Amino acid sequence: MSTTPEFYNRFNIPNDFRTKTWLVGPQYVPDGAGGFTAQPAYYPGTTNQIVITATLTLVPPKPMDLGNTQASQGNRHTFYKILS
Repeated sequence: MSTTPEFYNRFNIPNDFRTKTWLVGPQYVPDGAGGFTAQPAYYPGTTNQIVITATLTLVPPKPMDLGNTQASQGNRHTFYKILS
């Protein structure tokens, strides 16, 4: 999901379930049933847990591009099963 910093910052009401729609914080391995295990997800070939921060850095030239490419975010298909 891509957004602007202004829109992301609007989700600031305590206990608002919509804030859980943002993928931030430490990442864990999916359990296959729509949830997650307690096993941390690591960057490929390391023991560094993936931690996604809420810091948004807009990448030019497109105003809505947050760098959502495989090169800028790592090899995501390593962690998430792709269903076809």
